[in-house]
Parts: sequence; C-alpha cells; structure tokens
Amino acid sequence: MAGVSPQSQLNQFMSRGPIVRMGQMSYTLYLWHWPVLCLMSLIHDRGSLAYFTSSCAGFMLASVLTYNSVERFFRSWRPQRQSTVFILLSVSLGSSAFLLHKLGSPAMLGRFYLAEVPGDHLGALSRGKLMNGGHGNCECSLPGAGANASSDRACFKYNMDPTILAPDLQDVLYCDAEDNDSEARLHECTAPDPNAEHDAMPTLYLFGDSHAGHLVPGLGQAAQGKFHFRWYHRSGTGFEDPAYFARVLDMLEMQLRPGDVVSVSHGWWVPAHGQELHSLVSARHASLLLLGDTWCDKTDPDFRYDFECSPTLFLPQANHRAECKQPRSKVSKLGADVHRTFQQLAEQNKDIYYFDFNEHLCEEATCTPLIPNTEVLARIGCHLTAAGSFSLWPYFCNMLSANFLV
Repeated sequence: MAGVSPQSQLNQFMSRGPIVRMGQMSYTLYLWHWPVLCLMSLIHDRGSLAYFTSSCAGFMLASVLTYNSVERFFRSWRPQRQSTVFILLSVSLGSSAFLLHKLGSPAMLGRFYLAEVPGDHLGALSRGKLMNGGHGNCECSLPGAGANASSDRACFKYNMDPTILAPDLQDVLYCDAEDNDSEARLHECTAPDPNAEHDAMPTLYLFGDSHAGHLVPGLGQAAQGKFHFRWYHRSGTGFEDPAYFARVLDMLEMQLRPGDVVSVSHGWWVPAHGQELHSLVSARHASLLLLGDTWCDKTDPDFRYDFECSPTLFLPQANHRAECKQPRSKVSKLGADVHRTFQQLAEQNKDIYYFDFNEHLCEEATCTPLIPNTEVLARIGCHLTAAGSFSLWPYFCNMLSANFLV
C-alpha cells in the first residue's frame, strides 16, 4: 500500500517529467536498442566502456528523434491508426539492423571453394613446404583437369558470400554420438563400402570428441580418391565415455582391415583406452594416427579473441590489433605435454603416427585466429571453422600420401 498510494515517494518519482517522457518513448527505445547495439559492436569491443556509453547515447538520441519526428506526429495526425506506427517502425528498423549486420559481417562467413589459383598463392600459404615431398596427388583435382592437373595449382580460393557451413556439416552433426549413441547410428556412419571386399582402397576412420568433428571437412577432402572415409565422434567426452569407446571398439573388431588407418582427435588431452585401441590396430596390421589440436587455451584471455579479429566493412584493419597476434613461441607451448607424449608414441611404435596440423595455421612468428594470408577465421574459440578445416586438406593429403600410400 505504501508503494502504490498517490502520495508515495515511488509514485511521486515516477510522475516526474523525465520518467514520464522515457515511458512515452519506451517503444522507440525498445525498437532502437538492437540496431544500435549491432552497429556499436562492429565499431567498438563488445563489453568495453566505449561500447556501452556509445550504445546508450545512440539509442537514446535515436529514440528521442524518432518519437518527436515520427511517432508523436503520426499519432496526432491519425490517432485512430496507431497500429501503423508499429508496422512502419518495425519494418524500417528491422531492415536497417539486418543491413548493418550483413555489411559488417566478419569475413569468416566465406567458405573455401575448389577453384584454381596460381602456385605463388599456394607458396605464400605453405611457405614452399607443401609440394616438396613429391606427392603430386595432393594437387587440386578440378572438373576437366583430371590427373593432368598442374602441381603448381591448389584449392585455396574462397568466396565471402556463402555461409561458413560446409556442404557436409549436417552429416558431421548426424554422426555425433552426443545426440544419438546407438548401434544403428554407429553402423550408418561407419558402414564399410559395399564393394570393400573387392576394393583395395583402405578406410580412414576418425574418432574422438567435438574437435574430431571439426576436422571432417579437411580430412574428408584429403581422403577423397585415396581412402574410404568414415567418422563417428562424441562431443564433450570422446573416448572418456566408456559406452562410446566400447561401440567403436566392437565396430573396429568387425570391420578393421590391414592397411586401414584409425585416426583419433581430442582437445589437447591424451585419450583414454589408448593401449587397448593400439593393440587392436596392431593385431589387424592397420595404423593409428594421432592428430594434434588447435593451439588454444580457453582459460587465457589472450585466446578469447576470434570474431573481433575478423575484418569487417567498418573495421577493415581488425586483424592488425595486438590482441589478435600471439607470439608463435608462446602459442606453441600449449599442449606441450600431450605433444611430447604423442611424439614419443610415434617414435616407439612403427604403426603409430602423429600429425600436429596447427603449425600450418600460424605464420612465421605469430599466430592469429585467421587462416594465414586470408581474412577468414580458422577457429572460433578452440574449434576449427569449416573454412579452417578445409584449408588444411592439402597438408592432410600430403601427410596421408607420405605415410600410408607409399
């Protein structure tokens, strides 16, 4: 009763001019806050003082102008058609916000295409290391190019328009045991090729946690024409989930053939049940491929920059910021213990191989969230983007050809 009586301090405060005025403009404040926040996030660091102050000033000013020049005038002119204000403002402001979003979208919304580009671009990307191994089958096979594709060509041209989602992303999600850990789904994702018994082509399997799923675009492209590629990952836990590992092991006991490759990827931790898996792989005269991970640390504030480093229309030099460039000497220390363990396993066992792909996502002295020599995000958080994964396929291809297709 004290709060609602006409004489209460609350009602006296709420009846003051500025508060009443803000109440009158509450609808335009509501409409303007999203477009202004969207714009300011493209200009300032989200969460910074400049972001908050400019956003508050922006939607207050926009709301006052809109209320005085549009809403109040329209209400007095056509008071019986006030609902039209809602339609007009919603459509106009919604369209403006959408346009701002599209114009300021990060370059990571591009996707790598299978398109020919000159070899000097490949040299810039690979620093001359990619094709020196003599494995010409890692070149880009384009429609019409066939086996005669020139070895100084590669598939590194990207387009800024399409979505980042890879064409097979739904397949990647479909084969995630986190959503459906059943015998039927496992069989569907890892079933051997119908002609496998009469086919000399080996199978490349990929297992692990969510980091394995993000390798599918690049590893799958590298395997084309060389391996039958099958994967089934378990986001969040990987082989730490006993049920998932048991299903994978049972499947491999039935399907694994000599010459096959079982690859494992986890987020910088040594997977459980490694000895048991290796024993099965060795008994079948197959190979075990341990894959590294992105050099990233969620607990380190320096690695929380990703979208902020992607150039946009409003911030074309975003990738030049100091926070977006980490010294390679610092970044390479991440996961050092796991890296050392995997190297030792590969040195001590002739059927275990280790490939640390992240060195190909860094430049000579620095590492950024972007694919080297591009403005496309290689990772978001500690997960590879589809473009980042796909950019690695020539390196995966070279590694597979050098170690498993001799």
